[in-house]
Amino acid sequence: FTRVSTSGFFVLRHLKTAVEAGRSPGRFDSVEAINDMRQQIQLARTAPAKWGGDLRGLLRQLGSGWSLVAFEAGSEAAVLDPARNREELAQRAAAYQEDVLSRLELPVIHQAFHHASRSESRELVKLDQRQGESLPPAIAPASGRVGRAQLARLRPLADDRVVQRYRLAVDRGQAHAWHAVVLGLTLAVYSVPVLQGMIAFERQSLGGFLEAASRPLGLTEPDWRAIHDELPSAVARFVRMLHQDSGPTLRIAGG
Repeated sequence: FTRVSTSGFFVLRHLKTAVEAGRSPGRFDSVEAINDMRQQIQLARTAPAKWGGDLRGLLRQLGSGWSLVAFEAGSEAAVLDPARNREELAQRAAAYQEDVLSRLELPVIHQAFHHASRSESRELVKLDQRQGESLPPAIAPASGRVGRAQLARLRPLADDRVVQRYRLAVDRGQAHAWHAVVLGLTLAVYSVPVLQGMIAFERQSLGGFLEAASRPLGLTEPDWRAIHDELPSAVARFVRMLHQDSGPTLRIAGG
């Protein structure tokens, strides 16, 4: 991360643009699809009692390791430039959401899901390679560790062709198993709707970042979770971008 003296929090906007979102298969011929997805996202944000259990169950199914990338980033921020108050902590979380989640992770998860759903193992490897060119050095080590650990959890699915070919590419050094790519693959092989998976990932990642970054302030979990709940949904913003890019006809994988 780079220290920005004018604001005192870490941002990554100086880095390369993340892998472009692109378009994915699964065609919807009316705007009802986007409206339905927006309603699901709104429910996830405004009715935590209803959705919280579903999301927690999904997170348990996917494993808790996905938040470690964000947790390490929050830990580094807490050591190098700790937030002095709640407002600064919220600014750091918003910057992480914008510069990492929105730019570097969600588009890649979405594309990886698309490629894996269509058994496009070659395209999945190429996506992994492009992701390696976009990840900043501060995040890449954790991303690789988490991705490889989570890929190992797919070992029982060795007969799945796309998993087998992707693992082989990683073993040969042709791919790195970045965590966002592996998550998209995981969602596809377990038939988890990509929208729900992305919402769960955002919740887990922001929670991990805030938990670590809030430690110098001594905030309790309800305190930093309140900051999380105040942030707008990056997934909702991502869906809007896809809608704007596609026009009246939205293309979303598995949505």
